[in-house]
Amino acid sequence: MQNYHNKTRLIGKIGFLEVEHIDGGKKKARFQLCTNTPFLDHTGNPKKELTWHQCIAWDKNADIIEKHTTTGDIIAIDGALVSLSNGTNITDFPKAFVQVDELLLLDKI
Repeated sequence: MQNYHNKTRLIGKIGFLEVEHIDGGKKKARFQLCTNTPFLDHTGNPKKELTWHQCIAWDKNADIIEKHTTTGDIIAIDGALVSLSNGTNITDFPKAFVQVDELLLLDKI
């Protein structure tokens, strides 16, 4: 464990999805990804915990999200967890999000 890496891998369903075209030809896709974590409650009954993850994809990945996905599609993403400090002036980003590096459209396989 000498090297520490900021690596996040998630598989889930797309929730809210918004694509923005930015000056200079850049594209940003902001979306939520819902994951399920199964567990047993205190009586032994199976349950699922839903977690919503805020995600941002840029340029090529944003283009794939825009053209080939819709709410409810299942995708896999690899990326890095990004946390912004309270001192930043960036107001259009969530305070913590997954910066998408790679994605796989699982509904399209």
